[in-house]
Amino acid sequence: CPFDCSFCASPQMWGRKYRARSPENVLGEIEELVRIYGGRALWIFDDTFTIDRARTVQIAEGIARRFPDLRWTCEIRVDTVDKELLALMQRAGCYCVAFGVESGSQRVLDESIGKRITLEEVRQVVDWCRQLRLSYNPFMILSHPGETEEEALETMRLVSEWHADGAQVSMAVMHVYPGTRIEKLAREKGIIPQDF
Repeated sequence: CPFDCSFCASPQMWGRKYRARSPENVLGEIEELVRIYGGRALWIFDDTFTIDRARTVQIAEGIARRFPDLRWTCEIRVDTVDKELLALMQRAGCYCVAFGVESGSQRVLDESIGKRITLEEVRQVVDWCRQLRLSYNPFMILSHPGETEEEALETMRLVSEWHADGAQVSMAVMHVYPGTRIEKLAREKGIIPQDF
C-alpha cells in the first residue's frame, strides 16, 4: 500500500512502492484454483485491489468472462472507486467490499490518521453499495491519539447506522505496531515503555 496511515505497519513490512501481478497472471492463478481445487469463492487479498483502475477492470472483466459462477470479495479505498467500477465488480461476482474508514470524525481522519479520505466519500460509497446490493465491511478503530469522547461517539453512531443496514463492521481498539507514527508518538508521550 503506498498510503501512510499513522497506525498501519504495512509500509514498514512491505515498503510503500506499489507492485502488482499482471491481470493475466492473476486470472491464471484463479483458473488453477477453480480447475484443480474446485474453488467457488475467492478473497482477493491485495491491500487495495482498486488502486489501479485499469488492472481492476481487466481482472473483473476476466473473472466475468472465464468464471461466471465465481463469488469474490476484496479490499478497496473509498477514494479509488466510483459507482461504475463497483457495478462492474458486482456483475463479475464481487459480493462484498471492505474498506478502512477508521473514525467517524473528519478531524481525526485528517489530523490523527492522515487517511486522506472524507466522510462524504465514505457515505457515497456506502450509498452505491446499497444501490448495487453489494455488501460492505467498514473497518473502524477507537482510541486514536487526541480522540475526544464526542469523536468516539461519532464513530459509534456510524457503526450503529451500518449495523442497522446489515453491514458487518470490523471494530478494533488502537494497536501500537513497531515502526508506525503511532508507536513514535506513544514513546514520546511515555504511553509505552522505551523497551516496548
